[in-house]
Amino acid sequence: MLVCRCLCGCSSFIPVVGTTTGATPCWAWVSAPKRIDLIGQVVDRLRAGFPQAPADTVNEMVGTTHHRFDQAKIRDFVPLFVERHTKEKLAHLADPASNPL
Repeated sequence: MLVCRCLCGCSSFIPVVGTTTGATPCWAWVSAPKRIDLIGQVVDRLRAGFPQAPADTVNEMVGTTHHRFDQAKIRDFVPLFVERHTKEKLAHLADPASNPL
C-alpha cells in the first residue's frame, strides 16, 4: 500500500495514467497553482451549467464553499465537494420551490 509521506498525515493516493509509479500523491502535494486551476475549472463548469446566475454570485459561492474545507485533513476531493455544494445552492437559487435546502 502506498502511503503519503507529506505532513498532512493522510494515506491517500490517486491513480494517474501515464506516471511511472501509477499514482500521484494527495492534495497536499498538489501545487497551489494547480489547486487554483482545479477550483477555476469548477467555476467554469458551474457558470456553464447556470448561465442565469451572475458570475460574481458563482465566484462568491465557490469561494465561500471552498473555505469551508480550509481545515480539512484530507483534501483530495475538495474540488468535487465544492462543486456539489455550490451546485445545490445555485439550483436552490434558480428554483427555490423545487429545491429546498
